[in-house]
Amino acid sequence: MLVIYSISEYLSANFMTSVLSNELLPFAIKDSNLLSKGQKEIALLLLQFEEGITMNDLMKLMSQSKQTLFLKVKKLLDRGFITREKDMVYLYKLHKGKMTSILENHLLMQDKKKDK
Repeated sequence: MLVIYSISEYLSANFMTSVLSNELLPFAIKDSNLLSKGQKEIALLLLQFEEGITMNDLMKLMSQSKQTLFLKVKKLLDRGFITREKDMVYLYKLHKGKMTSILENHLLMQDKKKDK
């Protein structure tokens, strides 16, 4: 019996392994029209730190000032693409639900490109 799942069912039904998300999510972030170039850079960096990263670490890794990063991070926070949790210091993490929606959009666009 052949079972056909929609992309959202496929992703939400625990079929999306960490391998799938680790391989496809960077491409989905890079292709996304929802994020600016600087926001994409931050998201790609946060993708490497599942437990989160501090603003100071972000500043060091990206070689940017706190002021420059703060505006990009604030927009990502306001739009729900990243979260900030306090664990002695603030840790910034990707919001998994929002990243799943970016991945879904990427997969849909890839399917549409194949259909043409």
